[in-house]
Amino acid sequence: MTERKTRNTSYLVSIIFHAGLLVLLFYMKLEVEYPVKEYIEVGFGGITDGSSGASGNNVLSTLDDRKLEELKEESKEEVEVPKVKNTFDNDVSVSAKKKNDEKVIEPKGKKGAGTGVSGFDIEWGGNGKRKIYSYTLPAYPEGVNKEIDIRLRFSILPDGTVGTIFPLTKADTKLENAAINSLRQWRFEPLPLQQKKTEQFAIIVFPYRLQ
Repeated sequence: MTERKTRNTSYLVSIIFHAGLLVLLFYMKLEVEYPVKEYIEVGFGGITDGSSGASGNNVLSTLDDRKLEELKEESKEEVEVPKVKNTFDNDVSVSAKKKNDEKVIEPKGKKGAGTGVSGFDIEWGGNGKRKIYSYTLPAYPEGVNKEIDIRLRFSILPDGTVGTIFPLTKADTKLENAAINSLRQWRFEPLPLQQKKTEQFAIIVFPYRLQ
């Protein structure tokens, strides 16, 4: 009997508690806070909603006007372009003047009789020709009465001077020495700065002729 009474009391307390909770929730006013939006909503109405469409068009027109005003303001700003001073004019003019002042001498034909050496001939090979800036023909040695062609193989250095010289024909020693000493004084066109610095080999012929 006591156990049943206790159970009924528990049920009654539970019913009263839940009923009171329902009444409290019914009369309680719940407030819901919505986050504030940091952007502007532009609504476009349907085809039949004329007022909403006009409002959307007005907003877009206002934005376009603001953008146009910003572009106009930017276009009015003057941009000053820095002036670059040409520091290479003097160097170019001096270099060009120096190049023009250098006398370029092209190989000539044979000279008249009685000069000893009647001109010269150069075989350049496959590395291209080099302009001759200065040259001297060998003199005919005294006491030598021979007519012979002296062939010399020589190298041209990148700066235009003559490097090694090798006789290709066996001839009179005086004639060979005269030709070699003369060839060492020759000066050719230097190689351009951007070109690879290598020696160029060629063959020159000095024809010795009697008067």
